[in-house]
Amino acid sequence: RIQTLARQLGISVVPSQLVEWLDDVPPVDRFPVVLTPVQSIVNSAGRLRSFEPVRVENEEQRQAQLSYLVRHVPVLQHQFIPGQSWGVTLVYAYGQCKWRFAYERLHELAPGGACSYRRTALAPDSMVRDAIRLLDVLEWHGVADVDFIMAEDGRCLLTGIRPALGDSLALIVDAGANLPAALLQIAMDEALPAQP
Repeated sequence: RIQTLARQLGISVVPSQLVEWLDDVPPVDRFPVVLTPVQSIVNSAGRLRSFEPVRVENEEQRQAQLSYLVRHVPVLQHQFIPGQSWGVTLVYAYGQCKWRFAYERLHELAPGGACSYRRTALAPDSMVRDAIRLLDVLEWHGVADVDFIMAEDGRCLLTGIRPALGDSLALIVDAGANLPAALLQIAMDEALPAQP
């Protein structure tokens, strides 16, 4: 749904296919491929399980990872796109963007996603504008991490939205913004101070 809406708004997205069943796995033209679970934490058989994006280099790895992942959670499959990974964290109150922060992932420890080092950075204006336009249309409320890839060819591609505080929380707090307190203020219908 997010991909369709983004395209309607003229926002470029990383093309992906949803894999929900092993008997309906779309083929891939070339590797590497990234498999991204649609949820990072899932209650499976009464146990909380954590899932992260996985980069696979061949069909055997792809089938093995899908066999494991799809038992617990649907997966988005997309071609690996070389480039720089960015995040735009936005804080919304009743459809209005109140705070915004951008960070660049400097070094991803797991190829294709997961844990990484970050730094606050001046993101391209178009990236921040696209993130805000998308959440404005969704009439967002709360926090969201909007993820992008700045491809080596210069294209800025949306990879997804996470409606939660991500790994960037410590970086944002260190930059002077108490995000958890801001979310509490929003929940209590209190006005937020100006963006730090």
